[in-house]
Amino acid sequence: MRTSVKNGVIVIIAVALMLLVAAISPRVVLPTGSLVAPLAGIIGISALLTVGFSLALLIMMLGLVGMYLLGAADEIVIIAVVVTFIVVALLRNRQTRPVSHQQLILFGLVAGILMFVLIELGLLVRGWLFDGQWSTALAFGQLGLSLGTLTALLYAALVAPVTIGWRKALGRWNENGL
Repeated sequence: MRTSVKNGVIVIIAVALMLLVAAISPRVVLPTGSLVAPLAGIIGISALLTVGFSLALLIMMLGLVGMYLLGAADEIVIIAVVVTFIVVALLRNRQTRPVSHQQLILFGLVAGILMFVLIELGLLVRGWLFDGQWSTALAFGQLGLSLGTLTALLYAALVAPVTIGWRKALGRWNENGL
């Protein structure tokens, strides 16, 4: 199979998985709407660690646009996922060798911590902009604390296994000549 067709199939499958995960992700109700846990970003980050930057960037952007159009992502989610993607891409580009399993775990931990911090900062800013009082900002941060913690733990736990799954699936695909 030609490389461009194979890349197109990879993009379609990854974006479909992102949209499916976004549809079933947990939500927290806030006074200004609801916040969806950005678990779909795990697929984009694992694609970055598997298929390379340019293809993963296309997957991430198409997935985020689809999530935004479906109402599963707002500005906090988009900014958190994009910043996490950029940081992981910068960490990955500093290496010349393939990423080992231990490094995948480290990338998952970095992504989880970043997602937690960025979601909480976004909620604090949203709460402060709501009425200009820090007590409201802290209340927004407290409302999103459980969702941020869940997101951080799932990123830390799932980035490595999902990346390994991508590698095994693509390795079998290449072995069979599809």
